[in-house]
Amino acid sequence: MSGLFCFKIPSFEYFKFDLLSPISTLHIEIMGKKIILLLLTFIAINMAKAQLFNKAARELKNANELIEKRKYEDALKSLALALDLSKGKEDYEIFYRIGFCHYQLGNYDKALEQLNHAVSKVNAKEVLPLKTNISVQLALLYRAKTFEMQKNYVAAIRDLQLLASVQDNPSYKSLALLKWAEDLFAIDPQKNQDAAEVLANKSIDTDKDNSAAYAFAGKLDMNEKDYENAIKMFSFAVATVEKKSAIPAEVTDKASYTSLLALATHKHGKIDEAKNLFQKAIDAAPESTKWKIYQYQADLIIKNKAYHPDLISLAEQNAAKAAILLETCETKFTLAYTKVLANKLAEANALAKEVSCDNNLLNMTSSNLKLWISDLSNAKQIEKLKVYGAQSGWYYLGGFAGGLANGKGKALSKNHLYEVENGTFVKGILISGTLKNLQEGWEYNGSFMNGTLSGNGKKNVDNGDVFSGKFVANKLNGQGKCFYADGSTYEGLLTDNKPNGIGTFKEKSGSIYQGSFKDGLPHGIGTLTVNGIKENVKFTNGERTDAAYLARLEKTKKDKIQREELAAKQLEQEQLAKAQKRANFGKILGKSLTLAGGAVALKQASDLGMNDTDVTQLGTALLADVLTDNKDNNFANTLALKNASGSVTNNSILGSFANNAQFSSFLSSNGTAANSGAVGATFTSGVYSNSNGNVKVNINQKDNGLYIKYIIPQASDNHYTPVSGNLYTYTSKYGVYYLQVLSNNQFKTFKKGYENNADILTLTEDISTTGPNDSYLKIAEKYRSMMQTDPNDAQAWAFCAMAAHAKTTHTDPGYTEHVKKIAASLKQIVPSGDCPCKDAIPAKIWDPIK
Repeated sequence: MSGLFCFKIPSFEYFKFDLLSPISTLHIEIMGKKIILLLLTFIAINMAKAQLFNKAARELKNANELIEKRKYEDALKSLALALDLSKGKEDYEIFYRIGFCHYQLGNYDKALEQLNHAVSKVNAKEVLPLKTNISVQLALLYRAKTFEMQKNYVAAIRDLQLLASVQDNPSYKSLALLKWAEDLFAIDPQKNQDAAEVLANKSIDTDKDNSAAYAFAGKLDMNEKDYENAIKMFSFAVATVEKKSAIPAEVTDKASYTSLLALATHKHGKIDEAKNLFQKAIDAAPESTKWKIYQYQADLIIKNKAYHPDLISLAEQNAAKAAILLETCETKFTLAYTKVLANKLAEANALAKEVSCDNNLLNMTSSNLKLWISDLSNAKQIEKLKVYGAQSGWYYLGGFAGGLANGKGKALSKNHLYEVENGTFVKGILISGTLKNLQEGWEYNGSFMNGTLSGNGKKNVDNGDVFSGKFVANKLNGQGKCFYADGSTYEGLLTDNKPNGIGTFKEKSGSIYQGSFKDGLPHGIGTLTVNGIKENVKFTNGERTDAAYLARLEKTKKDKIQREELAAKQLEQEQLAKAQKRANFGKILGKSLTLAGGAVALKQASDLGMNDTDVTQLGTALLADVLTDNKDNNFANTLALKNASGSVTNNSILGSFANNAQFSSFLSSNGTAANSGAVGATFTSGVYSNSNGNVKVNINQKDNGLYIKYIIPQASDNHYTPVSGNLYTYTSKYGVYYLQVLSNNQFKTFKKGYENNADILTLTEDISTTGPNDSYLKIAEKYRSMMQTDPNDAQAWAFCAMAAHAKTTHTDPGYTEHVKKIAASLKQIVPSGDCPCKDAIPAKIWDPIK
């Protein structure tokens, strides 16, 4: 071996040795051994790390499998090994899994400790990064759920707000919004009802498949007694979960949502349909979780006071089945409660002795359950007790005389819908006390008379309304106060709960009306204070009708109309100014292009042999036309005169003007072109003859030129192309021929070189079936006018005007061909595809155009 051996080790410089040198060879051997040793050490370390990583991954995988089997204690052992092997510095997933297992085991303090590690890199004051580790998101979710279990809803909401900011995971965002709504509602159901509804709707909007969000929205509707909408939301929840895979958890959800749908249906007054839905929910539940649905339905009926006899019986049956399928403290608690509802107190008492747990759903402790059953067992069971309405069958605890309730006492109706606390009874009739109507959702504290709310009292309704004052026959009649859930108040005279007479109504905003009311509405004379300004007013059935207000209202309407008219006028002026600006720019651009095209045409004509005098005169004429917007046709007339005089004899020279697109377009505008925008003068299509009658031709305009069909003598048809404003030319093997328009019905024809032998052709037969037509001229004028007043669609109206104008200047075949082109262009700019000017373009032309 010979040459240089070159190698590099990280953080070392290159070493170069002459391999022929003995010293170098020895050095290489020593260095080589060091390098090999370093490499072997590096490989060994990384292999060890890889082994550790693989072991950690295996333990994590094993833990996940145990978690799926709900073996959380065993999973924690594997996770501890995985954490130790991975050193646990950045392992969000392991921390999350450990926290999750502790959460499932109810070790909430330990769960928080581990979940805190998982989210330690997230700043709770900011939104999540765009790409947040999924384990961090789950850790946030379960940390919030842990806070919820500890009733720390404020802390839970902070985590949920952060999770709700996630951008790349709509399902987690939707779940966070939902739980945020649930926690707000848990803090204060009455105060946070509206906020919870907003969040629930956002959750649904974020993930249309979030069945739990529909269910919670239905519960909020139930809370406001909007049973019709609750039915709709629960139906959505059922339908949404049906779309998902039929795994047991989701089937159980479907059964739960169907049970809620049954409850809402009952509250809506359809008991038979509700019973069928309750049974349908049971049938849908998998056998492994059927006990949950039995238990859930029983608790649901109890919690929502759905105390119809058939539903109480259903709750008792379901609670018994749940206790048989899974005999736990919770199932026995619910069963004991249902036995009380069924008035089977002995059975309830026997079950309650075995109950040592609390029921969070029913918000009752085991000791309260036992005390309640004991009270009812010791109570007197009487059939008649005049309290409210025509209820029969009561449990009564208190003073008793002559077989009737007398003195202080409390009572509970056997249908469990009415409760009396701190009652004063006289001969079986409630005189004063607190009555709870669980069926209608209100509580009354005050005086009673003959089984009705009568006398001074205060009534609190579940929706937040509070009424106080004098009651007569269950309603406020006389002086009273009303505090409404929306923050407004009324104080004054009432009739049957409605303001009637003189009173004061204050809105939450601070506005105050003092005056007369009728049937709950302001009616009559009063004063209105808004933003500290007080004025005399008059109302009629809730509508202001005083002269000052009506005058102000009329002025406001007029001012509004004037503002709208002014705004419309300003907009119109702005649009017209923009249109004029565009038109001026287009005109300047057009003139520039015309001068450029004319210069090119003159240069070409000069190159072909036109003398300098003619070039100068034609250039002067062109400039005059451009400056005067082609008012006098100077260029066309000059060119025609020179052509007629023979000074312009080269057909190629004439073609240099006609064939230049920019220049030709200018000549064809402002009335100097013949029909349809071609270069040429206006004339009537038809049959033309000379004075001797030996020449008879049919002349029509088509394809930017003239078509000549010979009648006498017999000859082939010719196509004359435009040269100038009124001059056309045709070249054949016999020479160059010209047609010059002299007037609307007269042509001059001559052959190049024989200009002095020109022949005059005069119109002898007008064969145009359209011809000049006043009605189409008016249509064309209409669309021309719309171009000015509607600049946004000026281009479309221009095409419409062109189509109408063509009807007045073309034969039927020529008109059809021309308007086809216009229609094709117009269709490109009409979004709807509908013809905007059916009076100018008939359907038979418009419809076939693609």
